[in-house]
Amino acid sequence: MMNTLANAQRPARMTYEQSVQPTGPGRYRLLDVDFNPYERTLWARIAPDGPTFVSGELLQELWDVSAQIRAGDFGRVKFKVLSSRLPQIFSLGGDLELFLRLINERDRVGLFRYAQAAIDAVWTNVTGCGVPDLTSVAVVNGEAQGGGFEAALSCHQIVAETGTRFGFPESLFGLFPGMGAFALLAARTDASVAARLIGSASRYSAEFLYEIGVIDYLIPRGTSEAFIAKLSERLEPSRIAQRKCALDTVRYDALLSSIDLWVEKALGLGDKHKRCMTYLLNAQRQL
Repeated sequence: MMNTLANAQRPARMTYEQSVQPTGPGRYRLLDVDFNPYERTLWARIAPDGPTFVSGELLQELWDVSAQIRAGDFGRVKFKVLSSRLPQIFSLGGDLELFLRLINERDRVGLFRYAQAAIDAVWTNVTGCGVPDLTSVAVVNGEAQGGGFEAALSCHQIVAETGTRFGFPESLFGLFPGMGAFALLAARTDASVAARLIGSASRYSAEFLYEIGVIDYLIPRGTSEAFIAKLSERLEPSRIAQRKCALDTVRYDALLSSIDLWVEKALGLGDKHKRCMTYLLNAQRQL
């Protein structure tokens, strides 16, 4: 099935330049974007009234920010910081409502395009938006599940407040985190640890993930803004270099190829798994 999708039904690959249409610094609906020229730090925070999940529009805005960083629209960016202003939420994962609709419509291309957009967003963090000296940083001050956890893992440094939780709930509804989770976790730990974390639907504490080396900095609750304000003083160059070297093992083609299996698994979900997805969707909406 993978070969069939890859050869016959995968939509045409768009280049970076074709896939984004920059809107100008600061002109975003779902993101609060700010640049501090003194610290050379760009913040891309999900707005307080933004989505709790990774919507297609949010992915587009993240792409726009990355394109503008590459173009130098903000100036020379040293740190790109992903965070959230949602109360106690970093991101609850993928767009389950969209997934259900596309699965019910048997829309293989639609599923693939969403997954490709998510992987492209992940890749900009892994590669520092193509800027050699840029460091991507995830500052997690709330729940990070599924695609939200993957987004954090794709950054060169993960800073998490105590008490925050991470996880991959995909196994509850018959799927797996298909946008790079295994490769990104394996780069931070090893393949066996990555497989165990992904295979369980457990919620993991920031404290536990810090102990096993997934998280780089564990900070007290409520101090993330102060931490971000002085990133050049807080982050250790040796840690940054180590993480960048580890993430160099991640390959875009490998991330892209995982989409084929993810799409086929999604289209094969039965009613039981769809009901579970609907239950989690309702939980997303309530939060």
